[in-house]
Amino acid sequence: MFAYDAPSLINMPYVVVTFDDMIVTSKGKDNTWEIRNQSVSFDVWSKTDNVEIIMDDIESGFNDSVLTIDEGTMMRPPHLITRVTQYEQDTKIFHGTLVFEFTIQKSISDA
Repeated sequence: MFAYDAPSLINMPYVVVTFDDMIVTSKGKDNTWEIRNQSVSFDVWSKTDNVEIIMDDIESGFNDSVLTIDEGTMMRPPHLITRVTQYEQDTKIFHGTLVFEFTIQKSISDA
């Protein structure tokens, strides 16, 4: 199980996204993670003291509406929480649930 913390940000849009039954595969010493399920694929990697998420097309329910996060949108999450149900040591694959709580650092729309 792992979690990242970052300083809280004021007056930023706040989103909580939960994906179940995910497979997380470590991609080596650069601390990059490949996270996949049937319809979602994106990368998470560690910088000096924060984590940035670059997302492909993802639609997520939020406040009874649909939030579409465009490709290349950068997020800086205060919390990245995992609930690992299984870990395969040989293949370094995690099975479980990931919960992302993050603030939007870049506008997802030019409008």
